[in-house]
Parts: sequence; structure tokens; C-alpha cells
Amino acid sequence: MATVTEQDKPSDISTLDVSVGRRRFPSRWKVSDEAPSSILQLRENSADADLPQLLGEAIWKRLPSVSFRAEGADRAAIIEAYIQSLGELERCRAEVGELLRAACAANIEFRQAVGETHGTARDEALQKKLAEMLAQVGSQWMPIRNVADAQLASQATDVLRDAFQSALETAVGEFAEQFFGMLAQLVDRQLFGLVEWLPNHCCRYHFFRQVLIQENNGVVSTSWDDTYFENSTIRDLWIGERVVGRRSHRDVLQGKHYHRLARHQHDVMNTVRTAVGNSRVIMPPAVVCLIKAIPDWLLPLVQVIDGEIFRERIVEKDTRVEDWSQVTVRDEPIVGCEPGVIIGPYVLTGWGPREVEAELQRRERAEEATTSLARVNAARWQAPLLTAATILVTLVTLWLSLQAVRGHGGASLIALGTITTLGLLWQSAYARFVARNQPSALYLAYCNVGFFGGLLLLAEWIMVQFIAPLSWWIPFMLIGVVALSAAIARQFRAT
Repeated sequence: MATVTEQDKPSDISTLDVSVGRRRFPSRWKVSDEAPSSILQLRENSADADLPQLLGEAIWKRLPSVSFRAEGADRAAIIEAYIQSLGELERCRAEVGELLRAACAANIEFRQAVGETHGTARDEALQKKLAEMLAQVGSQWMPIRNVADAQLASQATDVLRDAFQSALETAVGEFAEQFFGMLAQLVDRQLFGLVEWLPNHCCRYHFFRQVLIQENNGVVSTSWDDTYFENSTIRDLWIGERVVGRRSHRDVLQGKHYHRLARHQHDVMNTVRTAVGNSRVIMPPAVVCLIKAIPDWLLPLVQVIDGEIFRERIVEKDTRVEDWSQVTVRDEPIVGCEPGVIIGPYVLTGWGPREVEAELQRRERAEEATTSLARVNAARWQAPLLTAATILVTLVTLWLSLQAVRGHGGASLIALGTITTLGLLWQSAYARFVARNQPSALYLAYCNVGFFGGLLLLAEWIMVQFIAPLSWWIPFMLIGVVALSAAIARQFRAT
């Protein structure tokens, strides 16, 4: 029996069953024992009735049947065009299979409950979950009837052309009807959802998520097995000792996977729906893969809806617990964008503000990683050049100081050379630390300037001392700056 909190308990319905037209989609979820059992009747959209015809027209344009419809086409060209048209219908069926696979993958959600994520176990469980969903999709197509045979081929070309024309029109019509019938079956199997359009740009839709929750208990037991050799002359290449046996360690890593089925229902206002090419909503990677899997003949019928969500209802139940079942209902007001991908009244997938925020953060991290990598690559070739320039300018500055001692230079050239040297010291040090991918490259560069700049000024003070005696406090201050810079740099490297 479902369990809900008092504030989430619905007052009007006890189940999540919905009905569209004459078709009922049972959810088999009972969320209340007190409310009377009723079915939510969704408002029908009159334009949805034309979807099979529009799909049939889009497929018909792809068929290479124009050859046998053209006047003067010979018997071989007519039969070849008919066979190619049947092959094109088979390719359309295969493209629908790829679309359904991408839609199922977009409706899988992974959560980590306890411990760190074990990647191998997670990937295996997700692949198994996807295989289970695809098994529910199955192959719902009826075989395409091939009317071409020797008796028909012996008829006049006009009779042959009309027969193939009629057969292809029937096959295309059956394809469109089976496609939308398949979507309805997948709604019944709780893989896809439905959308209801309401007045004043409002809508309500639901979709399903297969949730996989991992618990990683870590290593629960460790054992090892020792095997000793009777006679062995093999020596270990690293330590040079003789190998007398082998020890095999075995660590047992245990965890659990909990499988849940989540039903998301969104109430949205200020709703807009646009073609896929005109949509500007933020899409998670799984939805991007879904959009790429849409075949071009189906693309005009696929739309993206967006708006402002003011109510979200999530109902979850465990599907892999044998002795008990729990349904959790959460009903909370939130504000944000709430996109979804639809074909007529059918919702292939949806996502919300949490997914949009996660995708924006993922893109920001990826952009930062790309920028950081480009900066490191640039610093790797800039660092040696800047270091060489720093050494050269330092030597020139010391030479100018020596010339000033001999009476052939002024203090202005020494000051200019010193400032240039300090600037190059900072640039070369910063590039060197960035190339090493040091987190504190900026602060280490300043410490580098303090250390080597202090030594440079100390050398200049010694030279200038012969021309004009300076205060003896200056070298002690410079030595203090050098020592302090070295100590601070050591702390940054340690962290």
C-alpha cells in the first residue's frame, strides 16, 4: 500500500490512472485508501488526430516510388522502385528503434546513497536497466506485406503501377498507425508520459524515470592465499632475491542497487512549444543524444515545450523489493524552467531546474578545465623564453651597476633595469608555476620576486656602496625580505 504524508495526501483521487479519449492508461499505483477511486480525464487536443496523416505524408516523400509513378517507366524500373520503397520503410523502422533506445537512456537516473560511486558496478547496472527497458519496448511492428510476385509482374505496366501504389499507401498508413499505437503502449508500460494542454498557455504533463540507487559498503572482507614453490631459481628483478612462492590477495567489495520507478508530474504556466531547431532550452547530455537520434522525417512532428513550473509532484516506488513496497509522494512549489520533448500528446522525456542547474555547472567545469589546459600548454613554452629573458636583463642590470661604479652610468638606467628585471621575474615565475599546474601559482610568483628581487637589490647595494655610501639597514631589510619570501613559498608548496 502506498504511504504519503498528511500534507501530500490527495483529496480527490486515490490512483494515478489517466484517460485520453477512449483509452485508459492504468498506473497501478494506489496512493490513498480514503479517497474514492477515480480516473483523471485528460483534455484532448484536436490537432493530435491529424498526426498519423502528417507522419504518413512525411514518410511518403522519402520513398523512391516516383520512378514507377512516372509515365513511360518500364517494368524493371517500377519493380525496382517498389523494392527500394520497402527497404526505405524498413530503415524508418530501424531509426524508430534508435530513437526509442535514446529516449529510454534519457529516462534513467542514477543516485549515490552510501559510500563512493563504484563505476564498474554502476555502469553494469545501468546497462542492465537499459536492456530491461528496451525489452519492454520490444518489436511491435507488423511485417510489411510484399505484393510483388511473378503473377503481378506479368501484368501491364499500368496495372503494376496501380497495384504497387495502393500497396505502398497501405504500408505507409499502417506504419503511421503502428508508430503512434506503439507510443500509447509505452505510456501504458510507464516508459513515456502524456501532456494535457489547458487554456491560457497552461499545460500539465507527466513522464517516468527509472531510478538506480547505489549503496557501496566498501571492502567487507579480505583474504589471501599463499602458494610456495618446491624448486625455484627465479629471482625478483627489483630486489634480486629468489622467488619462493606467490601470494594472492582477494578483497570482497559489496554493495546494493535499489531500483525505483519515479513518476514526475509538472504543472506549467506561460507554456511555449517550438520546433527542435528553434528551441533554446538547456538540455542535459542524455536529452541531446535523444534529439540527435530523431530521424529527419519525424523531426517536424517533434516539439520542445518550456514554461514556468509552479507545481511538481514526484511519486516513487521501489520495484526490486520482494517483501514490501513503498510509494513516496512529494509535492512542493518551485519556480524555474521545465522543458520536455513531445510528439503530439506523448512525452518522451522531461527535465527540470535541478537538471538544468547541474548541466550548467557541468558546462562551467568543462570550460574551466579547457581554459586551464590551454593556459598550462601556453605556459610550457612561455616559461623557458621568459626565464632566458630574465637572466639576460638581470645581467644587463648588473653590468649597468658596475658601469655606474666606474663612473660611466647614472642611477636612472639602474632603476629602469631593476624594474624591468622584477617584472620579468614575476612573469617567468608565474609561467613556470602554471606549467607545473601549481594551485598557488600567483602567490608563488610574488614570493619568487621577493626572493630573487631581494638578492638582486642586495647585489646592487654592494656595487653602489662604492660610489655613494648607503645606510647599513638596507641589506638587513633585504635579507629579511629574502628569508620571509622563502618561508612563505615553502608554506604554499606544502599546501
